[in-house]
Amino acid sequence: MVQCYISIALLLVHLNNPHWQNRKNDPIGSLLGSTPFGSMTCAVTTGYFVWDFFVCVKHFHLFGIGFLFHAVAAMFAFTCGFIPYCQPWAGAFLTFELSTPFVNINWFASHLPAGTFSEKYIVINGLLLMFVFFAARIVWGFYAVSQMAVDMLASLDRVNKLIPLTILSMNLFLNMLNLFWFYKMVRIAMKKASGGKSTRQAAKEAEKIE
Repeated sequence: MVQCYISIALLLVHLNNPHWQNRKNDPIGSLLGSTPFGSMTCAVTTGYFVWDFFVCVKHFHLFGIGFLFHAVAAMFAFTCGFIPYCQPWAGAFLTFELSTPFVNINWFASHLPAGTFSEKYIVINGLLLMFVFFAARIVWGFYAVSQMAVDMLASLDRVNKLIPLTILSMNLFLNMLNLFWFYKMVRIAMKKASGGKSTRQAAKEAEKIE
């Protein structure tokens, strides 16, 4: 929870990155540009995903292949910021973290003693989770990766082509994973609405969604 708020604070500042702001006029700069703050953002985020990777490997039986791939893909993408490559885009993709506080609250609601969170609070958090997840990870996620692909075409001769190909492939797979996770959210919400699950049971079932 601490890390997701750090990420949100970083992305809010990093969205003002001059290379990213000027990407329409200088698409090459939006990929190859670098700033001290951008480097720091990539360093902090890479550090988090190194830890995330370790946890997903150690507790693979709990998290599964989806979470492990998410950790590897994100760690690779933000590490590329040290080349530097795609560093100005770091803030754009950290927007995915906007849904994480709601995911974490859902986890707390399913593990803390019954009554810690009211039923109304859990329902409101669940609705906000679905809305923010859909807006940030699916609508914005697919749009952002399509725009980044356009910028990549302008600088293919500046880097090893394997790097942009890998980043794009991983991003597309992560977007598909987000679609799958959102589908699970909708299924859980429908079960709750039909009376098939208690609010606490629904929160417990949703805890394997990033």
